[in-house]
Formats: sequence, structure tokens, C-alpha cells
Amino acid sequence: MSSLCAAAGIPALEIARLMGHAKATTTLTVYTHLFADDHAGNMAALGALEAAPTYGENVIRLRR
Repeated sequence: MSSLCAAAGIPALEIARLMGHAKATTTLTVYTHLFADDHAGNMAALGALEAAPTYGENVIRLRR
């Protein structure tokens, strides 16, 4: 059940409380290894940092 909750996106702290674990790290260590991590969202966020910043009309650029 914990693994399914984790796969559904329920935060580890909430799963830990549901399962009666004292720490969320217990939940993460014991259960979530059953599902492969999908890091696509994290990698996309990092990739967005490389993109040139866009400045709106009301923003004055201070540094070059």
C-alpha cells in the first residue's frame, strides 16, 4: 500500500503517518524502491535554467 501511495504522488510524510512510521525516511527506505524514479520533471526544470532569461517591459536589467 505504501508503494502505491508513493507512486500516486502522496507525500512521504503523509504515507509515514498513515503507516505508523516514526520517520518519513523509514517509509522512503523500505517501500519506495519498488518503483523506478522518473526524473524527467526535475531534468526539465534544470534545463530551463539554461534558457536565456526573458525580461518583461517593466523589468530593467541591472547586469550584463
